[in-house]
Amino acid sequence: MPEEIGRYQKITLLGKGGMGEVWEATDSHTGRTVALKLLTSAALLDPELRERFLREMRLAAEIENPYVVAVYDFAATPSPYIAMRLIRGITLAEEIRTAPLDPARAVDIVQQIASALASAHAKGLRHRDVKPSNIMLERGHRQGRDHAYLFDWGIAHRIDTADPEITRGGQIVGTPSYIAPERLLGTRSDHRADIYSLAVVLYQALTGKLPFGDTGRPFPLRAHLFDPPRALPPSIPPALRKVVEKGLAKDPDERYSSAGEFGDEACAALNPSAPSRSWQSREVVWPSVGGVTGTAAGAVLAAGGMLDPVSALWALPALAAAGAFLGWGIRPPEPPAGPGDATRLIGPGTVV
Repeated sequence: MPEEIGRYQKITLLGKGGMGEVWEATDSHTGRTVALKLLTSAALLDPELRERFLREMRLAAEIENPYVVAVYDFAATPSPYIAMRLIRGITLAEEIRTAPLDPARAVDIVQQIASALASAHAKGLRHRDVKPSNIMLERGHRQGRDHAYLFDWGIAHRIDTADPEITRGGQIVGTPSYIAPERLLGTRSDHRADIYSLAVVLYQALTGKLPFGDTGRPFPLRAHLFDPPRALPPSIPPALRKVVEKGLAKDPDERYSSAGEFGDEACAALNPSAPSRSWQSREVVWPSVGGVTGTAAGAVLAAGGMLDPVSALWALPALAAAGAFLGWGIRPPEPPAGPGDATRLIGPGTVV
């Protein structure tokens, strides 16, 4: 008989690390198949690992974004678990292990993760471990393209609270290859440290390599502090190279101020002539142009003696309204939703 954890029946072990296990499981209440994350028996006995797991459980449940794995249920006792949406895909780390991604695909994925980070930052949270192995790709979920998910919020914490970047044992909190310089210096860091990490991810997705350090050797932390990133290959468009370089700035004040801005700039670097996302403004501009045109036409008719003063009192407003109506009808169509425009891609109220 399958082992039960709360209301969940374990089916198949999907993965295991030093801290936790992920099982495919069935919810006995709803019949839904879920990914059930559990602590290993050894981790259950470690107060620090147990607290990290409980933190992930609480923080991941706070973030609502189509690019964050949805948390269905969680429990702290007697055996902590997190029941999440089961994603059948591969990690970005697995995908780029064979070959770099073409720029359009790399930017599409990074823009989605930027959206996930923007939602977390808006909640006052930062991830602190953005890297390819924490990005899951589900092929075909979004109109035949990748749907990217950012997961593993185990070392996330609130931006406005002090939390050590280096443990008492001298270990770095996070993955060395992706850590922002200010975190290594022990100075106060904020959401822009996540943007730095995402810029490293974008660089790696484009090249298959890290911007610093030598493959196959221990990563030199000093590289984040002092070394410039390796130049991206000439095949990468110059505008996109500038976006990556700005994201990798040593000084957080020289980076993008928000994850959303970073994602949008990366997209714009590949599509400089793409319609602006502020299409809503045209919903007002075009009817307004039509209204002004209609009013002007009425004024010309009145000035030419084709409308007497009494007729003009009702004709001018009528022409203005007609012009506005025509302007509404001929306005440019709404551009297709981009990766960061979640409500149009997924649909209002949809849970993924």
